[in-house]
Amino acid sequence: GAITKGNKMRTLLSLSALLLSILFVQISAGVLRPFDSISGQILGFSSVEIGLVASGHFLGFLIGCTVSPKLITQSGHTTAFAALVGLATIAIIAHPLETAPIFWTVIRAVAGFALAGCYTVAESWLQAKSANTNRARVFSVYRMVDLAGQMCANAMIAVLIPASYVSYNIIAILMCLSMMPLTL
Repeated sequence: GAITKGNKMRTLLSLSALLLSILFVQISAGVLRPFDSISGQILGFSSVEIGLVASGHFLGFLIGCTVSPKLITQSGHTTAFAALVGLATIAIIAHPLETAPIFWTVIRAVAGFALAGCYTVAESWLQAKSANTNRARVFSVYRMVDLAGQMCANAMIAVLIPASYVSYNIIAILMCLSMMPLTL
């Protein structure tokens, strides 16, 4: 009866909040990956340096995939997500502070770590909230939201100014927005 309907409504709201949060994560992350390469080129980074910066992301992502499950266990989904989004935001905002390729490689590793954690939190949460009967449907909606975020990110790249303090702040604002649905 009413309890089952109430539980379904809470689950739907929880999943909707998570999906909206992931949409914002994917938009900001989707902008950041190619935007760093474009900005690096504008700043005079060599091809090798741009590759190093991009590799920093994946090194951090790999470490994040191994560490974030422990963080979720210790802190819980919401707290872990908020902390990881905060860390990613710091890394994004740090870009204009120093335009050295090594610095960007380090902050991209930090961002990669945080993003891997955000995705781990989301997918772990989806696993926990979905039943065996609807898990495939839930994850297909998750992937559609994820790809919609990437599509929005690609459109944003056309309007942002490379290597600009304002552009990196816009990306950081989008990342911060990802905390709102999930934490509220």
